[in-house]
Amino acid sequence: MRSAAGTRLGAGNLRWIGGVTVALLAVAASLSGISNGFALDDVQIIVENERVHSLIGAWRVFTQTYWPPSGGSSLYRPLTSLGFAIQWAVGGGSPLPFHIVSIALYAAVSLAFLRFAELITDVRIAWLSAALFAVHPLHVEAVANVVGQAELWSAFFALLSMTLYVRGRHGGRLSGGQIAAITGSFATGLMFKEHVIVLPALILALELMVLRRDRRIPPRFVGAGRLAAWLSIAGVAFVAMRTGVIGNVHGGGVSPIFSDDSFGTRLFTMLRVTLEWIRLFFWPAGLSADYSPSRIVIAEAFTPDMIPAVIVIAGVAMLAVFLRRTAPVAAFAITWAGIALIIPSNLLVVTGFVLAERTLFLASAGVMLACAIAVVSLVRMSTAGGNHGMSSLVTAGVAAVLMLGIARSSSRNQVWHDNASLFTQTVEDAPASARARMMLAQLNIERGKPARALAESRVALTLGPEWDPQLFAFAGDVYQMNGRCASATKLYARSLSLWPQQPQVRINAAICLARTGRPDAARALLANGGALQLAEAATDGE
Repeated sequence: MRSAAGTRLGAGNLRWIGGVTVALLAVAASLSGISNGFALDDVQIIVENERVHSLIGAWRVFTQTYWPPSGGSSLYRPLTSLGFAIQWAVGGGSPLPFHIVSIALYAAVSLAFLRFAELITDVRIAWLSAALFAVHPLHVEAVANVVGQAELWSAFFALLSMTLYVRGRHGGRLSGGQIAAITGSFATGLMFKEHVIVLPALILALELMVLRRDRRIPPRFVGAGRLAAWLSIAGVAFVAMRTGVIGNVHGGGVSPIFSDDSFGTRLFTMLRVTLEWIRLFFWPAGLSADYSPSRIVIAEAFTPDMIPAVIVIAGVAMLAVFLRRTAPVAAFAITWAGIALIIPSNLLVVTGFVLAERTLFLASAGVMLACAIAVVSLVRMSTAGGNHGMSSLVTAGVAAVLMLGIARSSSRNQVWHDNASLFTQTVEDAPASARARMMLAQLNIERGKPARALAESRVALTLGPEWDPQLFAFAGDVYQMNGRCASATKLYARSLSLWPQQPQVRINAAICLARTGRPDAARALLANGGALQLAEAATDGE
């Protein structure tokens, strides 16, 4: 009895120590961002958004879009908005409570990942996967930028749902309470960020690849139909609520990159993005707040440079199939990453981005689980073959990787201190990016340096794609600020010809027309709302 009790105590202590170390690694990797201010999307969604500046009537977040009207009235994340309102009230608008919450959330997600992994694999693999996850520099954007809390919360509830599912399945039957808990966790995650919609697919993969091969779990799954029904109801209800608030199904602030493109164009473009995903998962030395053109070039047809991506995708898929019997958890880890990339891929749903580091957060957990399995398996094979020195070598390598991850994450956190540091660094990270130049131009406007903003806008126009209406509209605003309304009118005309539904651009163009002595053309533009008359007026004014 003493031996059994001692074993249980030892296992409990080991589990507790594992949890503490993973949480500390997460904090160590993100603590340097605690003094950050607000940057990028934080400004419009939190600082300038009066809807989250008071808890009075906070229930209205369930009837409002995530982005305020000034930002396009898109997306639906009511619990994320409510969280911002609470943090704003606690700190009186100070960024400190927001960053404390983000760091604590990151530690909680890392711990939740550890506890889930412990249920489906051994403690060494579980700890290593969670430790690698906790220090990964790819996660900096989700933690250092306050709006990344949507990623953190949604990942936490996705992991919680899968943990509840595995624990329930160990009994062979999901009770009504367990089904309610899983469904409630799923619904809560959706209210933080819609990307959790892929959770049923993750649970299905978990069931088919891992649980049905676990001899500790009864083969008969009672409650599958009820769980599937309730998850479907929760998903459909969320989509209905979201559509009702936003006014359309997609409501994602669709990027102009894919606004009118075919599935083929999205597919070929994302083949190019695939290699960047792989780099970010395994070598996140170079990070950026922007991955827009010309960093990622739109592809309308298959080209030879996509062959490596096709080979990688096919190879990974074949590996998952090959491992499904001998290493089911590894097969699941690979599938997990693939499922979590469905939304970021733009293949099923067109989103408001082509590539963003924060959107790879949940997928990276699957990748780190696969990496941990590979590392531990290598040590086991080497030890079995008599090479006992391999264990020490791998231990030293893991320690080095963890330290490098903390160092890189710590330095990258400081880049997100405010818009000044972020925009300046983004131009260094992506000098050929038109969006990065626009961001720097905006910074110069805020600093009261319109001439420098004009210079950056000219560079952006040179680098940017010909089909981006936002680029021409922004440049038009900068030209107008510099008193060059004739040039601004031409840019507005170009923007409206690409995207006529821009009332603010029409207003700005009308102001320029009035200032250049064409009030009739300004009134006509506002009355008709068309781009043709503006183009003609711009030509007449040359």
